Amino acid sequence: MAPAPSPATIPNSPIRTANKPRVFVFGYGSLINLNSLRRSLCPLAGAASSVGYESTPVVIDGFRRQWSYHCNQRSYTAVSIHDDPSSKVNGVLVEVRECDLPVLDQRERDYTRTVVPHHRITTGVYGGKALSLDSAVVYAYVLGPPSHRACRNVPVPQSYIDCIISGALQISSTFASDFVRLTQGWNDAHWVNDRVAEAPIRRYVCDPKSGEIDPSNDVIEQVDIILETFVPSAFNARVNVA
Repeated sequence: MAPAPSPATIPNSPIRTANKPRVFVFGYGSLINLNSLRRSLCPLAGAASSVGYESTPVVIDGFRRQWSYHCNQRSYTAVSIHDDPSSKVNGVLVEVRECDLPVLDQRERDYTRTVVPHHRITTGVYGGKALSLDSAVVYAYVLGPPSHRACRNVPVPQSYIDCIISGALQISSTFASDFVRLTQGWNDAHWVNDRVAEAPIRRYVCDPKSGEIDPSNDVIEQVDIILETFVPSAFNARVNVA
């Protein structure tokens, strides 16, 4: 049997301050991709800092993930999570520093940073390590009742989906498949394939300074196989734009 994969990492773990609780943030969308996380957090650490981040896959009960957030900056629809006792979502826990939270609060400014009770969190899944969360604080960015549906002017962009699923594939194909399977609203969303488009038609644009690059053709093929397998009707209805 092959050894279990290690958690996806940005080299070097965050510095832990004595006598202070560890702080984790739950990433369930673009924050699954550590290079996307790096857009926000690494500049704060400074070029000479040894501070880095790692992610551990988890499942959290009591949240429903769906396509229901209107991102005004580039006018696209992103995923959000909402309280729902009958649902669960997969994602990653990322250990951060207290000083990172204002930066993440600004990035997720339309969401409410919410404490997640430990009993709702399952670790040691998807080949990841079992985390001891004793005395740790776990936050999730939660949206209120959904009021937005993806439409022609505010679509779900393939470039954003690629960011998430390419990051998820670094954990495992099962984890990536479960992102799709545990996300609602695919069939109700206006979905555009903007991979070959330029901004502003392309909604999610990589930041090379943070290490973000477009997925390779091999990764794109894996992404499309997963999407066509789990949401075939929506996948086949997506609209190509350039």
